[in-house]
Amino acid sequence: MPDQSHVGRRYTAPDQVIDAERAELMARAIAGSAEVAEPGAVPPTFAAVYCMAPTLAQVFADPDVGINLAGLIHGEQAFEWPEPVRAGDVVDATAEITAVQEKRKIVSQHRKLLPELVVRDSSCRPLAST
Repeated sequence: MPDQSHVGRRYTAPDQVIDAERAELMARAIAGSAEVAEPGAVPPTFAAVYCMAPTLAQVFADPDVGINLAGLIHGEQAFEWPEPVRAGDVVDATAEITAVQEKRKIVSQHRKLLPELVVRDSSCRPLAST
């Protein structure tokens, strides 16, 4: 179970190429029967592919952190995009455990893991963060 000793752990997914075809498939899935709003653009939710999946998979698989996926409840998330991510960009994604909070309720107890996610381009310019 995560605790304060895990704060500061970092998980990286370097040198990922933003795949235009996969981004386009996601854009079409989001648009549904409507036209894609901005053809050729990388949808913001594509961050789940190049940021969340490769870094959080490492967090979840870390036996020292010991996250029980069967008991995992997704709370909230928010991203900021100071620069657009473009097809062909090569990015480095990082997740860092920034806090572990103890939450007690009348009938249960749980811990809240707070990871910070950051994506940078090859010149270390931030493209997305939580």
